[in-house]
Amino acid sequence: DFADAGGLGITLDGTNNFGTLTFNSTGAVSITESSATTLAGASTAATLDLNSGGALTDAALATLTVTGNADLADAGGAGITLDGTANFGTLTFNSTGAVALTEGSATILAGANTAAALDLNAGGSLTDAALASLTVAGNADLADAGGAGITLDGTSNFGTLTFNSTGTVAITEASATELTGVSTAGALDLNSGGELIDAALASLTVTGNADFADAGGAGIALDGTNNFGTLTFNSTGAVAITE
Repeated sequence: DFADAGGLGITLDGTNNFGTLTFNSTGAVSITESSATTLAGASTAATLDLNSGGALTDAALATLTVTGNADLADAGGAGITLDGTANFGTLTFNSTGAVALTEGSATILAGANTAAALDLNAGGSLTDAALASLTVAGNADLADAGGAGITLDGTSNFGTLTFNSTGTVAITEASATELTGVSTAGALDLNSGGELIDAALASLTVTGNADFADAGGAGIALDGTNNFGTLTFNSTGAVAITE
């Protein structure tokens, strides 16, 4: 359990190994652990740079509050899982493994974010800051809370994409877009940097307007289980949509 005084900060970048980890500072916290990291108890920081030598997880009842940016990284693709009570000013993560994060409040992605697979649940709106990027090699599963909405208009690339909101969803992907699983939105503005397709057994429900666009005439093909309030699409290529 580490604490500073007066917000002077905590920096531990040597060879560190903890059973569990708790820290409290009104300043910057920068900690590197050589092995897997488990957060326990109530941890706070003004900004956080937390690098695990294995998996990065939180114990039961753990809380994490970072008023500024929280920058999280594992090692070796061991994964990042924080499903306790976490609140960040902005969020950055990097893993070659699975990332599963739940925030108790609105989520703002900042900087360059990477994951092999992503399950990101915001306690309010889910947005990205200027110049933010998000790269997910596998599926990116995104959810807000209370219909606050999902807006990702930075540089995003997903293997496949799933989203769920009772509010407005506006997502721009820099490459081809493939929907998978069950996706829902109150209204949808989905812009693909290539073709826009759905995987086998995918479903998409939009209670309001669904607005689709591809890029470069790559085409739009949605032949899964789709239901839209109203429908708009734009492509210089072939469009095949089944509702």
